[in-house]
Amino acid sequence: MAALGGQSPAQVQWLGADRCDTRWRLPVMDEVFLVDIQTGHICTGRGTNVQPTWQVLTLHYLALRIRPSGQSPAVTFADLPAGKTYATVYENRVNRRLCAGVGRDRNTLLSAAAAVQARAASGGDMAWEVDVFPACQSASSGMRVTTN
Repeated sequence: MAALGGQSPAQVQWLGADRCDTRWRLPVMDEVFLVDIQTGHICTGRGTNVQPTWQVLTLHYLALRIRPSGQSPAVTFADLPAGKTYATVYENRVNRRLCAGVGRDRNTLLSAAAAVQARAASGGDMAWEVDVFPACQSASSGMRVTTN
């Protein structure tokens, strides 16, 4: 938690967070997270606690002390020597789950993309870029949609 308390106001602003009393207000996809700077407790703007995975991602993001430059083209797990083995796990845990949950038909997939303000991208039959955190430019996923 010391990493959060020591962040400069300029870095907090660059990360896309606004200071509200003892908390930071951070847009995350289609939600707003309120992060208590002292305790690290995170809830949504409606007061709902966020899941542990989002807590970890958010705290690591807000503790970022550098301003990395953009990389082009994007790098995937499969491009990294240590990530090649994880690429299949990621495909199963993320892409296939997403397709099974909302990718069964074109309209459901389009609705899911619209719900998180996704932008059309190239790749697969349908692909989007989604801004997860303000300074985390975007993550892109290509989906293959089959219609029966």
